[in-house]
Order: sequence, then structure tokens, then C-alpha cells
Amino acid sequence: MKKLFFLLAAIILHNNLAICQEVKQEFSKYVGPYLGQKAPNAIPEIFAPDLLPPNKPPHGSPVFTPDGNEMYLPGIKVMKNINGKWTNPVYASFSGKNGDINPTISPDGKKILYCSTIQLRPVGTYIVEKVENKWSEPKQIDDIINTIQREWDISISRKGNIYFSANIQGGFGGSDIYKSEFFNGKYSTPKNLGGRINNSNNVSAVYVSPDEDYIIYSSNMTEGEGDEDLYISFYKKDEGWGKGINMGKNINTKDAEVWPNVTPDGKYLFFIGVRNANAEIYWVSANIIEDIRLKQLH
Repeated sequence: MKKLFFLLAAIILHNNLAICQEVKQEFSKYVGPYLGQKAPNAIPEIFAPDLLPPNKPPHGSPVFTPDGNEMYLPGIKVMKNINGKWTNPVYASFSGKNGDINPTISPDGKKILYCSTIQLRPVGTYIVEKVENKWSEPKQIDDIINTIQREWDISISRKGNIYFSANIQGGFGGSDIYKSEFFNGKYSTPKNLGGRINNSNNVSAVYVSPDEDYIIYSSNMTEGEGDEDLYISFYKKDEGWGKGINMGKNINTKDAEVWPNVTPDGKYLFFIGVRNANAEIYWVSANIIEDIRLKQLH
């Protein structure tokens, strides 16, 4: 009987603590979908202008869960939409804090991949998985990926295939984009995406669409608009990856555009834009992707 009493008391205490934690949740000023920001059209707009701390450029753009109710920022910090109100950014349960960068979420929302540069952990790519509505402890992704000297970005498709940039001997000169297929719980030896995308310049900060029919990435090719521009390549079954296409003057400037990411609903393209040495989160209608695709057909 005493055991039952103490068990019930423990359950009640646990529930009360959970309730207290919910009550103590601090909310930001942001309300509504996408933090209540006015949706952009064909011209990029700054997303939540005062969301980022000044003079601290983020290493990665925001990523959303498929239901749109959680947003993850480099750090790794999370904001949650609770009854229409967004919480203040707090470190995620699995975060090693500021050295964790470039989070990406799988299309089903069950995995987060990110890169860690903090000294308390081996440097590399980590993965957490949703288990009973909670994130698991972080673990390093397959050794075939983590033993490669590479850049700090990664993107995952619906099939679990990953795309990332790396400096691998035998490439095209700078950092190139590679693909590693996921099969039977293991990743295959990465394959270079080829010379239609990769070149003697650096190619990095890749985003792959859930169905792997296009990728967006940054490159500092000399024929671009400026420092680093965003490019897009479309995949055709019979031809493979097409030549990278500069995404145009509406997106790219004389300064840097990096770390692209398309929202799970396919509506918006996010990226980090550097203007006069000041980094901001930008977003724009993802219709630009189909506009560019259609132009290639004519």
C-alpha cells in the first residue's frame, strides 16, 4: 500500500512540475503562422528583423517542422507555436549550445541533423530522432560521412539520402556537393554530383528538395552577381543534374547569399543575406523555383 502511495505521489509531483513548466513558459511578441510576419512576394524581405542578436551572423537559416509549429535556429535554439503564440528562443534539449550549427529537419519531421563544432564533442554531423514526442540524445551520423573533411552544411531528402559539400581529393577544385544514399540503415560512399554543378570555385550550403528534383546552393563563381550567390539545379531522370542556374537579381546582390532552405509547405525560400557586413534572415515566395524551371522549358 505504501509503495502505491509513493508511486501516486511521484506521478502527481511529476504532473505538477510539468504544469509549472508550462506556466513559466516565456512567450515572445510573435503571434500567428511564421511568427506573424507579412508573407513576401517575388522580392525577398527580412524575416522578423529583430529576431537575431546584432553582430552575430547565424550559421544556417531557420528550419520549420512540417506542422509549422516549431522553428529551429542555429545554436541550436527552438521556438514553439503554442495556441498561436510563439515562445522565446531557448536551447533545444539536445543542443550543445553555440557550437551546434546548420540544423536541417527531415521531410517527415522525425529527424534533425546538424553539425557540431564544440570541443566537448567530436566534430562532425549529429542526428536526433523523435521518440514518443521527445528528441533522442544526439549521436554521430554514419562514420562514412563523419570521416570526411567537409563544410558545415547538410540536407536530407524524403528517402533519407543526404547531400553535403566537402573538400574531397579528386573533386573539381573547391568544395563540391556530394550525395550519399541511405539504404538498409547505412549510408553509401558519397558521390560527386558532377561538373554541371561543381566547379573550380567553392560550392556549398546545399538544400535538396524532399523528392530530390532540385537543389539550391551557394557558390562564389565569378560570373555571379557578387560575393556568394544562390544557384539552382533541376534533376531530370534521363539527364541527371542540370547546369546550375543563378537565381537572379531579385535574390542575389553584390554581397553574400547563403544557407538556403525551403519551408515544408513549399511556400517560402529562406536564406541568410549579408548586407554591408550585417547578416539577416531573408524569405521570399518559393514561386521563383517554378518560374525558373518553366523558363528552362522554353
